[in-house]
Amino acid sequence: MSITNNIYANSNIGFVSACCGAGKTHALMQHIKENQQNHNHLIVLPSLDLVEQVYKNLKSMGLLDVFTITSKNTPTGKVKSSIVEFFKGYQDFGQILIITWAAYDDLPYFQNKANWKIFIDEVPQVNDFHKLDVSKNRQLITDFIELKQSINADMAQVGIKEGCQNKLKLASQSSDDGYEAFKPLYRALLSENRDVFVNPDEWAAVIEGRKTGIKSGELTFVAMLNPMQFINTTILAANFEDSLLFLWFTKFYEVNFRGNQKITNKLQYTAHEEQTGRRVKIKYFLNNQNYSKYYRDKAMGENPTVGQEIDKMAAEIFGNESFLYVVNNDYKPEFGVSDNGTRLSVKSHGLNKYQHNHNIYFNLALNYAPNQLALMKNLGFSSDQLLIANTFETIYQNTMRTSLRDSSSDEPVNIIVPDINSATHLQSLLGGGIIEQIEGFDFPEKPQKLTPVQRKNRSQYKSIIDELMQGKASFDGLLQLCTHTQKLDEYSALADMDDNQVAVTFHKSIDQYKVEDFKNYIYSTKNFISVLNNASKVVITKKDEFIMLNAGIYDGSIDTVGYRRQLNFIESHFMILDFDNGNLSPEQFEDIFWIKESKVEKRSFVICNSHSRSADEPNRFRVFMFYKSPVTSIEQHKAVYSDICKTLEKYGFDEDSACLDNACKSGNQSFYLPCINREHQEYAFFRKHGLKRTDDIKKYGIDVSAIIRTQPALSSDIIVDRKLAENDKQQESARIILSIKQMKYSRHQAFFDAAIEMRSLGLSLTEIESNCYAISGSETKMKNKVPDIMSSLKKYQVH
Repeated sequence: MSITNNIYANSNIGFVSACCGAGKTHALMQHIKENQQNHNHLIVLPSLDLVEQVYKNLKSMGLLDVFTITSKNTPTGKVKSSIVEFFKGYQDFGQILIITWAAYDDLPYFQNKANWKIFIDEVPQVNDFHKLDVSKNRQLITDFIELKQSINADMAQVGIKEGCQNKLKLASQSSDDGYEAFKPLYRALLSENRDVFVNPDEWAAVIEGRKTGIKSGELTFVAMLNPMQFINTTILAANFEDSLLFLWFTKFYEVNFRGNQKITNKLQYTAHEEQTGRRVKIKYFLNNQNYSKYYRDKAMGENPTVGQEIDKMAAEIFGNESFLYVVNNDYKPEFGVSDNGTRLSVKSHGLNKYQHNHNIYFNLALNYAPNQLALMKNLGFSSDQLLIANTFETIYQNTMRTSLRDSSSDEPVNIIVPDINSATHLQSLLGGGIIEQIEGFDFPEKPQKLTPVQRKNRSQYKSIIDELMQGKASFDGLLQLCTHTQKLDEYSALADMDDNQVAVTFHKSIDQYKVEDFKNYIYSTKNFISVLNNASKVVITKKDEFIMLNAGIYDGSIDTVGYRRQLNFIESHFMILDFDNGNLSPEQFEDIFWIKESKVEKRSFVICNSHSRSADEPNRFRVFMFYKSPVTSIEQHKAVYSDICKTLEKYGFDEDSACLDNACKSGNQSFYLPCINREHQEYAFFRKHGLKRTDDIKKYGIDVSAIIRTQPALSSDIIVDRKLAENDKQQESARIILSIKQMKYSRHQAFFDAAIEMRSLGLSLTEIESNCYAISGSETKMKNKVPDIMSSLKKYQVH
């Protein structure tokens, strides 16, 4: 619908505002009892629990003709239609119907609504965010939706295009999966009870296909309740004037709310009495800033996160006493050995069943995501208003589920909140109370703000990462080519790569194992180094904000248990070494492999900090060492790794003392891209050696073939029978055959080594010969080697 200011100015919306425990719902029931024979009454409540509670209370007061229509007593999907039918058959007066807000919201039809007195108990959520990726399906927006009018420079209302109402309705009901993510937005646009807004600059950029500061192709809408379904209703709520609904309706729609004095006069009180404040002790942790999810998840000391640290301390404060606790829905608290806690729902308005409790703890942060916060501010809300209406009001509401709700009790109540601001606001609402900071909590300092350049770098690089993760899901013989900033519409086979290219694998997290989780690409060496260099300039808070890099290319069809398995390994063009703060410094590594070495022993490598490098752990760093030719088996990788370790040993460093992560030896380990840790920005570095010119790797790269030729283990006259199961033999054989067929260099020596490896699997000479011809394919030179290989192989014994 189109917004016209002041059309709701005389919309007759009443309210009852008083503190929790003042008896608003009881006063409402008394009012209905006194007027049941004069009107019909509709009570709208926030939860099923409250519906049952109010129903029982009304029946206990002797009232007749009290009904509920909820999902508990109505067939699935029939609640709204059952309510509509109920209204069609109502009597002129005397009926009381109790439903939830979810059922009342967007009720399709309300016959003779004027004959009902409607009471909405508790303030419903005023806003819904709809974040959509429209990069590949802009038509699902542009076909139906357009900007209707500008609200201010940073906000515009969107609406349905003329003539598209029915089309959008059909799309909102479609069973086509392509519409699924868009349906909530469609329903909001179709609703006469909501107005939908968007940032006009982001709308234009995304719709026109231009890049923005947000994730490429991502657009966030905010749907706001309007006063339509509140006309001729009364809203009952604690601190109603602080609610977002009150602020939004009064400022934007110029609604003049009316106090319902008849119900207000029946309240026990409107503000907490002095004795309530005298019972309260409020303890808090943070003294300098508001609590947030960001701080909650921040690493701290011996405990994994700040949130878990304050959980532990709260449980210790309560000791053996029982307590209520409130946490975000996405968070699992850490209470150590304590089993005295009872979880309270974030939204527990009106419930009385917890008032035997005298202790309550909050690890709660209801802050918006940055783009959501920007939208709300563009609509005229301040940060303080949002904080009070969301987090502080929720803390107050849940605090009043304790014995503070019982005005006859004189038990002291202990409340633990995250920060001083929530503590002081709670104190003001409760009419007093002692406030004290919890000792022994050393909270990490607030991180340094990002500069405009840093914000731009982070945004741009995350867009690149998002694009990379939309690539092909597995190796099929062809890999897509990339520059350092974008994918190209070109593909290449591994065998067709030139000496100045590298193939890499990306995935999002360390626990991924499915084929579709991994994306393979080919870069020029220069562009790949730019990928690493650009990543190293991006400031992030947690390392998992970036994707993971794996030096290997894999064929997931061999070992289907997991993609990144050694059996699936095809080849690698570089090695990644990870040092976990041993006695080897980055500078010493550079001395060994570049500065002090002779020209023929210098190596091409990139060296940079790992995410956790800091003043306390300066020797956490990572190295990317490049090969002249790729390794084509895990055994070759291990040979190169062993050779690097021998070089370190010459200078007095071994794997243990240098804390070289042994997982690097496996050949299939992944590592996060380079970055700057926001907490330790001064300890970030990125340097490269032997990589100035495109042909430097030919001079300084690791000579894989030379190392392999000097490794006796690859041509040993002792072959150990591994006694594998038949399926394992077949998988190992397939892996060996594929690794040799993919090789571009040193194939002839590797051919013989492969035959030896197959013998060690326990394969018969006939099976080995057949596999050798499979490796040879149509290549005459390779075929001619098979008889010689088989003749030599017969000399080896299996032990």
